[in-house]
Amino acid sequence: EFQPSVQYLQLMISIYMVMAFSPLVNFLVVNLVTEKEKKIKIGMKMMGLSDGAFWLSWFITYAVITTATAIVVALISAFVIFPHSNFVIVFAMLLMYGLSVISFSFILTP
Repeated sequence: EFQPSVQYLQLMISIYMVMAFSPLVNFLVVNLVTEKEKKIKIGMKMMGLSDGAFWLSWFITYAVITTATAIVVALISAFVIFPHSNFVIVFAMLLMYGLSVISFSFILTP
């Protein structure tokens, strides 16, 4: 009977925890490029939108999605996978990683 080691499972699950945030990069970059192709950003700038407000709106939108994802992944990991870990620390780590993924996506957009 096959019994996988706990260390192997923890390693694999931690990789999947990081991969939970990877679709955000794709969605954010595609949405930003689509908005630029349709010249929506230029139209909003002509109406008086500042660059800071534009980028802040996208950041807040995806920060809410990232926070929800971080809560779900932290709940699963802190109580099921890593029962001796602190939920707040796991959540803070995942949230900071998710916010850095958003910033990385901004760098990838033209």
